[in-house]
Amino acid sequence: MSPTQLSYPFPDVINPMADEIEAKTTAWINEYTLFPESMREKFKAARFGKLAAYFHPDAPFDRLIPMGRWNLWIFLFDDYYGPYPVEELRKACNHVIEIFKGMPPAATDSAFFLQPALIRKELLSFVTAAWMNRFISDMQGFFHTMITATAYSYKTPVHYPLLSDYLVIREDLIGVYPTADLAEITGTTLLTNEVLENPVIKQLRKLTSLIVALSNDIFSVRKDEEEKEAMNAVLIIQHEQQCTLDSAYAETVRLHNEFTAEFVHTCNHLPHFGQQDKTVRRYIENLSHIIQGHLSWYQYSARY
Repeated sequence: MSPTQLSYPFPDVINPMADEIEAKTTAWINEYTLFPESMREKFKAARFGKLAAYFHPDAPFDRLIPMGRWNLWIFLFDDYYGPYPVEELRKACNHVIEIFKGMPPAATDSAFFLQPALIRKELLSFVTAAWMNRFISDMQGFFHTMITATAYSYKTPVHYPLLSDYLVIREDLIGVYPTADLAEITGTTLLTNEVLENPVIKQLRKLTSLIVALSNDIFSVRKDEEEKEAMNAVLIIQHEQQCTLDSAYAETVRLHNEFTAEFVHTCNHLPHFGQQDKTVRRYIENLSHIIQGHLSWYQYSARY
């Protein structure tokens, strides 16, 4: 698949500080010394800084820094700890949550735990305690599905879930919910919990996660197949329907386009959100940046 075979009716924009955040990301990658140098070079070719710049095109640079730091961290944490035995994975996840809640990392901790401490410190300049609690909750959702996915992935043969089960797991496993939380801080006003509990906003956040997940699956099939990663819709559909890979691609694209159409329709029929209406509409625009930015990133990235 080529990125040109998927499309969205959203503006394709990037943060003007893209090169600067990419340079910082390259430096941060060097701190993840648990990876061999060859892997760190591959991570640099993935251009994770560019992805953060696409996700958050309107973010001032001081806010883009923790966004970029976190964006790199979640990819590398998943790559490193995803194949770990479940108890070791759970221990690592719990330690990250403790650090996000304020516990200092240990002197012997690796970058996987030092970086979250820096992210937390940087974010506290821009967010409230309620926002941080929500971000932590969404991180816990990501970790929960990482642990759940160990029942399927990294086995011989791979144990694929049903597509219906996959969609439930993948909604959190893609890591878009914390990314969407970060999208709030591009502006000066955070969303209230009442707004975020609105069924329309909850559905748009869910659709953003699923659209990005399916887009990711479409481009990562060969990587996921080689690494015995079960959480890929194309491979799941091929297994479940006993069809060709081309047919599985086509069905994944159809499902992706269905979610995209629902997202666009919902955006075009929004209710009024009172005093937070302007903030909500900017937030929804930021969700569209996440969707479009993820796709645009593929033209630069050697990740897949």
